[in-house]
Amino acid sequence: MTHHSSVRYGSYTFADHGSCAASGPVRVSYFDPATGEPTAHKVAPRRRKGNRKQFAPGVVPPGAIAVTVDGKAYESIADAARREGISPNTLRMARKMGWTRVGRHGVSFG
Repeated sequence: MTHHSSVRYGSYTFADHGSCAASGPVRVSYFDPATGEPTAHKVAPRRRKGNRKQFAPGVVPPGAIAVTVDGKAYESIADAARREGISPNTLRMARKMGWTRVGRHGVSFG
């Protein structure tokens, strides 16, 4: 026996078709994320703490990958991306995939 349903995918379905019942009032509650206490009004969200270490200009972070783009050597992928106008994500992908060219630029990692 095959089951047949009156509900068809892609069509609008309405629950409780003709009851004309009004929904109750909407109750909203807020809490302060810093203390966890309930409040009467919405509190401004907390700012996200930066989790990246900021290095002074010219300082190479530990673990940086040296890159050569079109014969110019750079100490890190971020430095090469900034100076050559290439996305750092593209350079990381090139390293991961073993590409020797990124667009019109020849790249090598070392």
